Amino acid sequence: MRPIENSILVNLHNKWQGSLRLRQTVGLSVVILTIMTVGSFVMLYEQGTTIRQAAEARGLAFSRTFALVGAAAVLDNLFRIQEAMNQILQDPDILEIDVIDPDNMIVAAKNTKRIGTVLHEEEWIGPPRSQREVITYVRGEKGEPLLVIVEPLLNQGKIAAWTRIVFSLSHVRHAELQSIQRMTLVTIALILAGIVGVHVAQRRVSSVFRRIVNQLQEAVKTLGLSQQQSLPRPGQVPVVEKPALPRSAQGEFEYLTSVVTETADLLRKQSEVVHESELKYRSVAQSANDAIISADSHGVILSWNKGAKDIFGYAEEEVWGKPMTLLMSERYREAHQEGLKQMQATGEWERIGTTVELHGLRKDGSEFPLELSLATWKTSEEIFYSAIIRDITERKQAEARLAELAYYDFLTGLPNRRQFMELLDQALGRARRTGTLVAILFLDLDGFKLVNDSLGHPMGDLVLKTMATRLTGCVRKTDSVARMGGDEFMFILEKISSPNDASAVAQKLLETVALPLKLEGHDIFMTASIGIVIYPSDDQDRDGLIQYADTAMYAAKAKSNSFQFYSADMNVRAADRLQLETDLRRAVERDELLPHYQPLIDAHSGNICGVEALVRWKHPQRGLLSPASFISVAEETGLIVPITELMLRTACAQIKAWQDGGFPDLRSSVNISRRLFQYHNLSDMIVQILQETGLKPSSLEVELTEGIFIQDRERSIATLQKLRDIGVRIAIDDFGVEYSSLGYLKHLPITTLKIDQSFVRDLSTNPADAAIIQAIISMASCLDLTVIAEGVETNAQAEFLRNLLCDELQGFYFSRPLPANLLTQLLGHPVFRPAGSRITLGSPDES
Repeated sequence: MRPIENSILVNLHNKWQGSLRLRQTVGLSVVILTIMTVGSFVMLYEQGTTIRQAAEARGLAFSRTFALVGAAAVLDNLFRIQEAMNQILQDPDILEIDVIDPDNMIVAAKNTKRIGTVLHEEEWIGPPRSQREVITYVRGEKGEPLLVIVEPLLNQGKIAAWTRIVFSLSHVRHAELQSIQRMTLVTIALILAGIVGVHVAQRRVSSVFRRIVNQLQEAVKTLGLSQQQSLPRPGQVPVVEKPALPRSAQGEFEYLTSVVTETADLLRKQSEVVHESELKYRSVAQSANDAIISADSHGVILSWNKGAKDIFGYAEEEVWGKPMTLLMSERYREAHQEGLKQMQATGEWERIGTTVELHGLRKDGSEFPLELSLATWKTSEEIFYSAIIRDITERKQAEARLAELAYYDFLTGLPNRRQFMELLDQALGRARRTGTLVAILFLDLDGFKLVNDSLGHPMGDLVLKTMATRLTGCVRKTDSVARMGGDEFMFILEKISSPNDASAVAQKLLETVALPLKLEGHDIFMTASIGIVIYPSDDQDRDGLIQYADTAMYAAKAKSNSFQFYSADMNVRAADRLQLETDLRRAVERDELLPHYQPLIDAHSGNICGVEALVRWKHPQRGLLSPASFISVAEETGLIVPITELMLRTACAQIKAWQDGGFPDLRSSVNISRRLFQYHNLSDMIVQILQETGLKPSSLEVELTEGIFIQDRERSIATLQKLRDIGVRIAIDDFGVEYSSLGYLKHLPITTLKIDQSFVRDLSTNPADAAIIQAIISMASCLDLTVIAEGVETNAQAEFLRNLLCDELQGFYFSRPLPANLLTQLLGHPVFRPAGSRITLGSPDES
């Protein structure tokens, strides 16, 4: 608002102190009325401008505030913009608020029904889309005045969306019309009062005018104008004696005073509206979780919200008036000062309207990552800027975690396959430049699936984590260890002097894996198989080296708990193994697997007291295959489970047939694989087979190796006890060659011990073997266990074992494994006599 200057007031006051003549009074009145009329219209014009500027400033404040909140929210979720609308935009003068994406679709709006609407170019109300903020005045459908602000939302320098806010200016125009009408009436009244009351105006004009001046000064102060723009204070006007005026003139001027008072009230109300808008802005700022900070062009902090306090740790009074560099890490301060200088000189800064990431500094001195968005606004005197700051510590941690998961195994923390490939490329590149050797080791844990199947995957995970720690300790810090998946690990040994270095590491790895694991009350024993390739002698291609290491590993697995260097002929063996696996799967489906039976001989009577069912494969091209040629493949692929179930079912049915044919005491023994025992419900399977075949449980004996009991002793004992409870006999096969713990024999519900053939083979020439067999027989007798000696191939061995009171004998000396029809011919006839004669059918065969 343009003020009435001091010189006008002084001249006006002096003239009213002059002559009381009518001509002078009338002339003076005309001058006063003219000045007041002109001043009134000037005030009206300035008042209307101020009201419109206030409305525009309020709209711009809301627009920028909403744009800043929206710009921050659009990085996470546009629906947060809708939430921001519901919190801050309750002003009835705001008709529309839309957030429009680059495809002209409204993604958030004050009127939620508009969400999803696609705007055509002709449907935009107000200014078109732009790269910069655009403000314009338009007319609505009913001719009402509207203020439209369109502001872009930027994300990393690109437009993510536009905000469009439409304000109604009806109240502004209404206020202007009222003011014009009122001031027009006042002007007419003043003119009439001057003509009619010229004779009474002189007496009170000085005091009345002083009241008018005071009212105007109060109105000016209410609007917050500067001292240079305000009206002269009462002490600045010369104090003179005021002549009396007629009463009628005094009444007219009092009316003028009331009009001025109403004008001041109107201006005060407009100031309250502006103040209310400011309070709304502060409410939004205080409710935001992000820091919202404003500063002047010198970087001095002017405002500080609760979010800033929570993030930086400073209270508002601690930072007000201090530089923004207080909140920045030392390495960013110089760049910030350069940016402020650029903004002061040119009014522009490349960071304005963009989002940058840097590190902030908390009150306690700790640094943290933050995301910064800047915006500016200008006044006639200075440029100010506001900053929205978000603590992105959690986001950075999540990004780091994702990067870790992309390159490292989540369970063991070792590099994963992807990272291993990069490490191997780098190692091979260094080896090419330096001419050095690189060894790649492929390690696979033997029988790890059994741990998962029997003890559960959590225990399997614990085994892998423990093994990863152990394996890492076996190599140098310059070497690399990675988990390729499952139970497979790979090693990169750089700058080795010869392949012997690789074999030394491989042997150390095997010994480390073989160490017992005590985990959550379980004793776990593991072995490993390792394949080794050498760069550049075996291959120079990364993928070829990995393939050859895998081939060598499978060659080592055939020997169990060993390592194997790659050789060219392994590819042929690997292809043969793959074909064998394919054929074996078809054999199960085509019933190419059948049992052969090897008799068990009563050492005292020489008669057949039982048989052991042994699987044979009638291969369509290779002929009859023994278990040695395919049983390892069956174990690795899991085909051993259906094969063993087939042997159980067939053997039970055959023994039942022999019993029904006149041999009621005959029994059959079947080998049970570790996988079947530890993974499947063995007792339920056997009960079902016995019921289907009608065989007595005591006529079935299951053979298990000692290693089966080591993994989970309590569970193993429980399973065996279920079998004994129903009457099934239980034999420990190959006794004496594995763990042979005498302590657990008294806890196991077993019925039979089968002495391994390695002790029987050298029985007549090695006194130690004879002593061991004698000790086993004596111990078994004390425990009331049946003893079977397997692998008997000579009469001397048979006589020696009979003299040691061994209960039963088995071996090629008596008979090779035979089909059921041939073995039937032996039943009912003594196969072995104490004098040494024997009856055999066919030539010896492998078991």
